[in-house]
Amino acid sequence: MAAAINRLLGWATIKRFIAAFLFSSFIGFVAMPWLHSRWMPDGSPGPLDLKFAYSAHDAAAQIQAFSDGGRSGYRLFLLTIDVIYPIAYTLMFMWAIALLQLRTRREKSMLPVAPALAAFVFDIMENVTIGLMLTLHPDQPHALGWMASLFTTMKWLSIVLAIAAIIMLIVARLSAAKDVGAGEEI
Repeated sequence: MAAAINRLLGWATIKRFIAAFLFSSFIGFVAMPWLHSRWMPDGSPGPLDLKFAYSAHDAAAQIQAFSDGGRSGYRLFLLTIDVIYPIAYTLMFMWAIALLQLRTRREKSMLPVAPALAAFVFDIMENVTIGLMLTLHPDQPHALGWMASLFTTMKWLSIVLAIAAIIMLIVARLSAAKDVGAGEEI
């Protein structure tokens, strides 16, 4: 696994990062809203995965509120675009981190990319549990609702940590550049 991660990190270039950023943005701001409007008709509750947390009861109630077509569309959404999107944003985060780590003492560290990888894993697990809840409807095992909520919350926390890692690396790079610049003036 570490070899595969290192290979992905080795593919980091500015062009690939920009491509992943643009693709991720397109999916998040264009494709997902468009598909949501097509597959989950007006009047459908929004997807669970946009919430930070929810109870098993809230998850069951929200899934119950969907029409049969809405549940089918949501399941299709989870198994298509909502699998592609985590791949895109994970590559974007990983490549941003890899590029920011270049020529630093953290260059070989896997720790800064861990939250991005965790977000991907939690997002996929969230999709699976919500997909199971949609498939099992009208049965709604509370354990699945709680697992889905846990995975959703962990996904969002991991995304926040990935963004925090990027911000910290930017600050470290700017600070190092400032120190080098100040040393040259003396």
